[in-house]
Amino acid sequence: MSKPKFVSTIRYHNSLPKIPVECKHLRFVVEMDDFSSYVPTTLEDSFKLPLPNDPTFGVNADTSLPEVFYTPKIDPSSTIPKDLFDVTQKLSSTTGTIQIQP
Repeated sequence: MSKPKFVSTIRYHNSLPKIPVECKHLRFVVEMDDFSSYVPTTLEDSFKLPLPNDPTFGVNADTSLPEVFYTPKIDPSSTIPKDLFDVTQKLSSTTGTIQIQP
């Protein structure tokens, strides 16, 4: 048996203390009523908004005529000239001002 190579003898031996709190990653069964509860006010009770129960929500769509609801596919990178009507964009730079108009 070999002896440890210390110059002096060890008088004290310190160990790590116990963890002061429990692990917080454990799941506990908690009731949702323990945190908060919502109580509606008398104003909310007296003025209830009507909920729409119509399945069409006011949109009259006839599926037998799909050409009525045809929407053309537009390339997002291109712009429509009607959308550029009366648009002026000024870019300030060191060389001057650039105006872009259709």
